[in-house]
Amino acid sequence: MKRDIQLIRLLLLWIEEHHDGKTFSSRQVKIEGYSLQEIDYHLRLLQNANFIDKGRKVLPNARMVHFSMLTSQGCDLLDRIRTTSTIEDVKIELTTFARSSVSSIGATLITDFLKRFLGL
Repeated sequence: MKRDIQLIRLLLLWIEEHHDGKTFSSRQVKIEGYSLQEIDYHLRLLQNANFIDKGRKVLPNARMVHFSMLTSQGCDLLDRIRTTSTIEDVKIELTTFARSSVSSIGATLITDFLKRFLGL
């Protein structure tokens, strides 16, 4: 399945609008023109990129994605997406933001590992 930037934008907006502290499953998200499988796949992408949390009451073998809110990174991404004018701009923002997030996480992990390894 291909990543659909418009669906990612719509999912971030949906989560922001419906956040009330409860855990949702992908089955509860209804976005016109998109199937449950498409929604579930894109929610997994958002979780893997740390843009949405994993919710509280999730069984380890759950087949549907569960979530309750945007993470701080997800809020930042949504703010950046709101200020873009076209889908092409959104794609650029998403790609740039994801790369910088992964880079900073990687740098933090490497720094922590080296500190432990060197006994600092």
